[in-house]
Amino acid sequence: MLITGLSVAAGLAAAAWLSRWLMVRQAPEPGPSMRGRTVIVTGANSGLGRATAAALARLHARVIMACRDEKAGAQAARQILQEIGPGGGGELLVRPLDLSSLRSVRGFCDRVTQ
Repeated sequence: MLITGLSVAAGLAAAAWLSRWLMVRQAPEPGPSMRGRTVIVTGANSGLGRATAAALARLHARVIMACRDEKAGAQAARQILQEIGPGGGGELLVRPLDLSSLRSVRGFCDRVTQ
């Protein structure tokens, strides 16, 4: 009988704590909308570049993913779109760019500004 009473009391205490935690918890502030803005992210197929591209896409930006490996960039873009879900983000465009090549940089700039 004592064990049952303690179990019930522990369950009620846990339920009270959980309901208070859920009521007090603040929802994260949504970031500013990037709708209508175009952003270029270099190295966007992995690491910090990919995380940046995903975060900007969630804010509805038009993200140009500048990557040396266009195939890897396209795969990263597909994964980001899957993570965000339909209608949950902006546009992702993958464009080749090798920052160690001035010819590649010029070509990239010409394509992006057209």
